[in-house]
Amino acid sequence: MLSETAPLTALIIRPAHREDSRRIAELIRIAADGVADYIWSTLAAPDEDLLDVGTRRYAREGVGFSYGNAVLAEHDGAVVGFLLAFAMPPRANAVETEADPILRPYAELELPGSLYIAGIGVQDGFRRRGIATRLLAVARERARAEALDGMSAIVFAANTASRRLFQKQGFMVTDRRAVVPHALIRHTGEALLYHART
Repeated sequence: MLSETAPLTALIIRPAHREDSRRIAELIRIAADGVADYIWSTLAAPDEDLLDVGTRRYAREGVGFSYGNAVLAEHDGAVVGFLLAFAMPPRANAVETEADPILRPYAELELPGSLYIAGIGVQDGFRRRGIATRLLAVARERARAEALDGMSAIVFAANTASRRLFQKQGFMVTDRRAVVPHALIRHTGEALLYHART
């Protein structure tokens, strides 16, 4: 019997495919602590299921929030973890900001020129087995290969598990913003910008 914290030796890390878009949406929905639900709610048609909106969003190509920027962790044929990361483009101008006041704090924390970790998560029952660490190693390799200015991630201050993960991997808090409360977003307080050199 495998211990709940034992490393998984039969883990496969692979690029995501378009047909993985729904699973990516399911996992990012958990990892984003309600921010994905908020974004999807602004894009949804009346009575449209938010997961359907997310699936459509990740099925796109040529954009940051795409299956093409995701890698998945599989165990026994089931996707148990994911990483979504892409190069954060430079801003058109220094004062360019998100118009939506709910999303503005996160947009202000984005670090142009870095590999932005837009989402990382591991399914319950598979946590604390090194999966997220392996996924971050993939991100680190990509940031180096693309000669980017390190890696960045935006994390809720209240999400201690995510903070611990990033700190263990050498990320440092370099900026912060107050979260604008919304019923769909599970945390209040602050959002933190984490950055790590590669």
